[in-house]
Amino acid sequence: MPTQTHPFDIPSHDGRVSLIDEPTQNLPPPIFDAKQLEDNFARKGLSLDEMVTLSGAHSIGVSHCSSFSTRLYTFNATHPQDPSMDPSFAKELKAKCPPPPSSGNGPNPTVPLDVLTPDKLDNKYYKDLNNHHGLLTSDQTLLSSSATAGIVRNNARNDAAWANKFAAAMVKMGSIDVLTGKQGEGCDASILLDSTPRKPTEKENIANNPSLRGYEVIDEAKAELEAQCPQTVSCADIIAFAARDSAYKVGGINYKVESGRRDGRVSLIDEPTQNLPPPFFDAKQLEDNFARKGLSLDEMVTLSGAHSIGVSHCSSFSTRLYTFNATHPQDPSMDPNFAKELKAKCPPPPSSGNGPNPTVPLDVLTPDKLDNKYYKDLNNHHGLLTSDQTLLSSSATAGIVRNNARNDAAWANKFAATMVKMGSIDVLTGEQGEVRKNCRVVN
Repeated sequence: MPTQTHPFDIPSHDGRVSLIDEPTQNLPPPIFDAKQLEDNFARKGLSLDEMVTLSGAHSIGVSHCSSFSTRLYTFNATHPQDPSMDPSFAKELKAKCPPPPSSGNGPNPTVPLDVLTPDKLDNKYYKDLNNHHGLLTSDQTLLSSSATAGIVRNNARNDAAWANKFAAAMVKMGSIDVLTGKQGEGCDASILLDSTPRKPTEKENIANNPSLRGYEVIDEAKAELEAQCPQTVSCADIIAFAARDSAYKVGGINYKVESGRRDGRVSLIDEPTQNLPPPFFDAKQLEDNFARKGLSLDEMVTLSGAHSIGVSHCSSFSTRLYTFNATHPQDPSMDPNFAKELKAKCPPPPSSGNGPNPTVPLDVLTPDKLDNKYYKDLNNHHGLLTSDQTLLSSSATAGIVRNNARNDAAWANKFAATMVKMGSIDVLTGEQGEVRKNCRVVN
């Protein structure tokens, strides 16, 4: 697919409500037929052509077997297997997706939504449909229905035309149900605000103090910008630009960063505790934590690779060395030789809790380089934090860890894309917030 850019209008403001049943009420399930899909998209002001065009997003990504297993085994009383599916394709899928157990608690593998070019956003999805290789009912129905079959065939014939329609439909979809308000919190540089006697800020939270450093770098950048362009570039944008430049400097990872963020006026000391995952979280807790911000399991594991650089205080993992549980004083998931090295640097903490608290690198292989060696550490059972090593211990994430360890370039590309996504979470734009003159205090 030709490279597409999508210019979105601002302001786009963040909502204050998220309801558990909202997706059920609004997102079309995989069992919908073409008419139900048309009605669902029409409620959002999208046409039949736009619905078929946006369905092309299934050119990338995967689906759990549970989303289409009825098409393979229990389609209807006459046909156990969906007759609209190519029999050879069904046979391949059955090899990957065994019949689900009656208990419903068996494994639930994933398969690519597009069998031709599963890692590329292009028009091959429509060619899949022409070959009766649509994975979901809501995919193959687009060819089965006379109302949409012509659109499918046109999209299959012309990649460039589909790509242009897709870009236009994405812009339209991005403006639907966008809320406007006056205040929000998120990527708003609240971490930079200094505490006052009555209002301790995020800087003082145990997750940030004393670990988080580099505030003076942001101060210097802000001073330079204010001298040239007063109250033009926000502190939130400076943080985003600094993260990008740092990723390039220490890892050669480059990506584009949009500007236009505004600075928040509020910083609460308990915000990090409520939002940042602590070092003792397991994989499921990490998944749930990142999901609250709209980040997938793969994106969570990808962003964990940021632990390829930096250090951790011994207090963040000392329980793994000395007081893991009643059966194992030392965490058995940690390589014993690695544990021995760590104990030499991190003595048992005193009962008073007031002893020294040294730091050690998070990545023992290349501690000063942002790369995929972090995942090789995990494979070697050299993960420093519980929240690191759990990514290999968990069956849900172990495969992602191994893939990232094998391919540095692929991980770097995913990391760049996820950093861009992270930089767009809960941002303030338009008239929200302010552009601070000094990043440490509100105007």
